[in-house]
Amino acid sequence: LIELEVLGGTSLYDLGAVSDIAASEDGSWGLAVLSRLPVIGHENVWLGRAPGDMGPRAAQITEIGVGARSVVRVVNVHLTHRLRYGPGQLRCLLRAIDAGHTPTVIAGDFNMSRPMIYLARSYRPAVRGRTWPAKCPVVQLDHVLVSQGIMVVDRQVVHAAGSDHLPVRVALRVARGHAA
Repeated sequence: LIELEVLGGTSLYDLGAVSDIAASEDGSWGLAVLSRLPVIGHENVWLGRAPGDMGPRAAQITEIGVGARSVVRVVNVHLTHRLRYGPGQLRCLLRAIDAGHTPTVIAGDFNMSRPMIYLARSYRPAVRGRTWPAKCPVVQLDHVLVSQGIMVVDRQVVHAAGSDHLPVRVALRVARGHAA
């Protein structure tokens, strides 16, 4: 488990997750990567704070060992929902991870519709389907992008899991000859 606390000591009421302060509780807002495979390394990338956001946006870059000699980079992200600033945060992230030769997966709440995702030209979408709002989805805001060297085996948007977004699930495989 690799955790990144972005905004600690924040109540659900302050985040707008509940409308009744009596139903609120304190906690943290952040990102996490869970892996059954060995974590070789990780770093955090700060993507800035858009006007109106409660806190800064960030990404986790985690290198995971797959098999005897393969490494896959998994990038977990939650970009701003402020439309003017999300593309800049995505470009900042792409500069920070530089696709290179390491097979890479970028996943998370991009808060961007599918056409905006094509800013990440060296990556391709792994899943397609409406994810927001969960009760009656009309747009895909949650994405999994993969670089060369990653094959998509299965993909789907799954049923609601207690969020205002529907989760996406993908099964991936490192292509032969793409060990980093």
